[in-house]
Amino acid sequence: MRPKFKSRICTNESETRVLPSVWLSGRGEEFLGPNVSIGERAVIRGGVRLRDCIVLRDAEIRAHACCLNAVIGWNTIIGEWARVEGTPNDPNPNKPFTKLDVLPVFNAKGQLNPSITVIGSNVEVPPEVIVLNCIVLPHKELSHSSKNQIIL
Repeated sequence: MRPKFKSRICTNESETRVLPSVWLSGRGEEFLGPNVSIGERAVIRGGVRLRDCIVLRDAEIRAHACCLNAVIGWNTIIGEWARVEGTPNDPNPNKPFTKLDVLPVFNAKGQLNPSITVIGSNVEVPPEVIVLNCIVLPHKELSHSSKNQIIL
């Protein structure tokens, strides 16, 4: 049974805004931001850490999960104490004429280059699993930790 949804004010260092139709159930224990976008009817449980990520409609992030540099698909469940993390590809702010380096998806050995993690729709990430720099296609149930993979 899913909880009733409500709006809640989310305070970030630079701005405050209302999260419409999002359920934050952790009595203020969630740590959201910076750069977080949450879709309608998403459920964020207590102790969750979200940074530089997008959580799409009807996703559920369970207690104490951590999502960094990731896109979480529709109707996806991230289990308790799971970690979904990608590698940021930010330009170097210390260089005067910096630009964003565009890396190919695969390196010379055919391995996936580190990038953000993308979890497709209707995916279930079990508790205490780490998903690092992966692309997970829709309708998958992961059973173990994964690193630098495309999960078909």
